Amino acid sequence: MGVLLTSVPSPRTIGRIRKEFLALPLEVQAGYKLVRWPDSFGSPDLPWEAASDVLELIRSYPDGDYRCTVRLAWWFWRVTLAAPALDFVMRRTMATVLAERELGGQPMVNKVVKERRG
Repeated sequence: MGVLLTSVPSPRTIGRIRKEFLALPLEVQAGYKLVRWPDSFGSPDLPWEAASDVLELIRSYPDGDYRCTVRLAWWFWRVTLAAPALDFVMRRTMATVLAERELGGQPMVNKVVKERRG
């Protein structure tokens, strides 16, 4: 059974959100872009050094439907560099949490580290 949408944002709401987005610095806007193979690499979006790890991430989505943002790709690459021995699911989960925390302006990992020590 499909999901029935009972309310959608008004054109005014969409316009307000779009205006707020366009007011963000370009480097912040770039994090919302979807990764495009190979166009996203060798540009300010992602370095070619990240290509192998990001390709692993892209290939994990079923049927090639990779709706992976540049922000998530950056974090997946960073986690992979820091902990290459972690299995793929753990690296993707950590990257997702870190990307979401970055968007929300939350501290990245300090809370988790303190909880594990305590």
